Amino acid sequence: MLNMIHRSLVAPFVLAAVAGSAMGQGMIQKLDPDMGRGRPAASQQERIQQAIASLRARAILPTHGEIGETGQWVAPASEAVTYVDDGTTDFGASLDVALLFADSAAAATAVTNVLLPDPRVSSVTAINTTTVTPTVNDMRAFDVVLVWTNLTPVNNVALGDNLADYVDAGGGCVLTMFAIRASVATRTIGGRFLNDNYYCIAQSVGATTTGNAGLGSLLEPASELLDGVRTFDGGTSSFRTPAATTTNAVRVANWSTGEALIAQRDDLAGGRVDLGFFAVPAPTSGASWLTTTDGGVILVNALAVASKQETCQRVFQQTPFSASGAIRNTNVPGASPNGDQQYADDFTLPTSAYISELTLWSVYTNGTPAPATQDFTIRIHEDNGGLPGAIVYTSAGLTVSYRNTGVTNTGTNTPIFETRISLSLPFLANGGTRYWLCPLGNNAGSTFAWNGTGAAGTSAVRIGDAGAWSNGTAGQMAFVLCTDCFRFGDSPATTFTFSDVTRGNIITVNSSQVLDSFNMELQFAANQTMWTYVMEANTAAGPYTPIYTRSALYAGGLGRFFYGTGDIHVVLRPNRFYYVGFGWNAQGTDFFRRTDTYPLPWTLGTRHGLGGQNGVTNPVAGAQTIIGPFAGGEYSMRMCFSVAGCEVNCDNSTNAPILNVNDFVCFNNRFAAAQALPLAAQIASYANCDNSTVVPVLNVNDFVCFNNKFAAGCP
Repeated sequence: MLNMIHRSLVAPFVLAAVAGSAMGQGMIQKLDPDMGRGRPAASQQERIQQAIASLRARAILPTHGEIGETGQWVAPASEAVTYVDDGTTDFGASLDVALLFADSAAAATAVTNVLLPDPRVSSVTAINTTTVTPTVNDMRAFDVVLVWTNLTPVNNVALGDNLADYVDAGGGCVLTMFAIRASVATRTIGGRFLNDNYYCIAQSVGATTTGNAGLGSLLEPASELLDGVRTFDGGTSSFRTPAATTTNAVRVANWSTGEALIAQRDDLAGGRVDLGFFAVPAPTSGASWLTTTDGGVILVNALAVASKQETCQRVFQQTPFSASGAIRNTNVPGASPNGDQQYADDFTLPTSAYISELTLWSVYTNGTPAPATQDFTIRIHEDNGGLPGAIVYTSAGLTVSYRNTGVTNTGTNTPIFETRISLSLPFLANGGTRYWLCPLGNNAGSTFAWNGTGAAGTSAVRIGDAGAWSNGTAGQMAFVLCTDCFRFGDSPATTFTFSDVTRGNIITVNSSQVLDSFNMELQFAANQTMWTYVMEANTAAGPYTPIYTRSALYAGGLGRFFYGTGDIHVVLRPNRFYYVGFGWNAQGTDFFRRTDTYPLPWTLGTRHGLGGQNGVTNPVAGAQTIIGPFAGGEYSMRMCFSVAGCEVNCDNSTNAPILNVNDFVCFNNRFAAAQALPLAAQIASYANCDNSTVVPVLNVNDFVCFNNKFAAGCP
């Protein structure tokens, strides 16, 4: 059977596919949060201070000012580097930002003052590129850099080379005017950044387009880059570029006059966003964007997305929130002055997915200030004839912070807040099944009121847990549902092109996990058949036993993309090594890898570098295969995990009851099959439940072990 491999496309939200078998169907996937940039073993603050010391030691103060791109005379800045730490509670991301600016000190201060009030920003370091060019190591101390010019950097070619290397190392980079277009080429970003095309909006030289303009068409309205963005006024000049977006970029929003306002790329190791407006607000920069509009929100959204700390794989959304949208008081009984009322809104996913995170928009209505943090209970109800039915999921005691969007609800004249909530355990929502989301605030004295989208739709209300549900006031509530994935090896430094090979990564996990899907960065010269593998071993050297039924996959497209498996739902266990990868038997396929030093830690365990084998016929024959582990690198890959795995869910079932007699039948069959394997494979096998290494490895103790784990149940 041939299943399609889909190319990874940048999209406002992504739908994960779950099939009834291990082979599954194809899936379009988005690039996912970066899980490490290979930074040295020092604290974040120490790295920043080291970078600042290095920059200050190399900086030379300019001797004269210039006429800037804005037409104003700009005196030389007196400081090469400034640093501010806001010390606030993190919200969803914790961004240490470097401003790479060729402008006045006042301009850097104005941008800093826009960024710091947002609780997603932890610190801002302003680096004057008219006095010093930051190295890659300098930049690696920061999550993301914001780049703009008004004057001429000391070396725009070296700056461009270093920025390209920083992005290759996984760093986030946001460019704004006039680094994108300027009257002279030396004020744009040159070097490898230009020559190897790291721009989202094409670099060009010439006069900028001016004249008042504002927020125009939203081409990707569900993009995180537009979260909380309602208005934007570029001022009387509204400096912008007439250039088009680059080939690999997605245009997210336009100016009202049609030029590119926001563009994004997701095909590079690090995050890239270009903003087609001047970063410095009025009045500091003269006739620039107005701080009474959402330019600051756009800037921080771009930094968060480029850093890849804030990117989530969206599986459902009802956005954007509306300033005039109705609000619904919804709280745990007794927790607030309006604690007896509960509101729920329905959602249906086209395909099944694990929901691990959600975002809500809200106001507080009882006359008291918003609490410092909000305690939530999140419930999901099944559908009962068009109203919420039984509760099928609860996650309680979720204390989170939130950010003020800067938008005021016109009905209550109170600010609208955005709250991002990570669930204690993901919830599996079956595709095509209607559910009801019911978020309950649980802060004494504070009334959580869910904000609406302003669009017509269905919601439901009840009074207290014992109350009957009824249709509420018409209107949809604003929320987003997400699932998470992880990225590996996103700094390709070497490519491999062979026939008859397998290539993949070797990883371990700290606790049982379900691997839902994975994809790899490949480049095809011609359509061909591919295979995917998940193999298990007791040591990194193997031998490896396949635990995922290999499916033949047809690459229905050409070019360099992340090609994926679709849903596979494979349980990975602790104290084992897993080879995860692709194989093919035709010429003209490139695999991409990075060559840092390994192992590197990640959230779920350890990455042990890459593995592979040449000269094999796919699929790999036999119960075992030798996978050659290689030090010093790993292949560029995305892995998506769902709920923590349940080792005794032997048949990998997803329908309730997860644990049943079929798991005993499955274990018995796998035990019988494992007895025919060589000793090393028996030790690595699923049947070796007690992880014994003494002959006979497989014995009655494994059945006792499996029975005890089954009785303990799934987490």
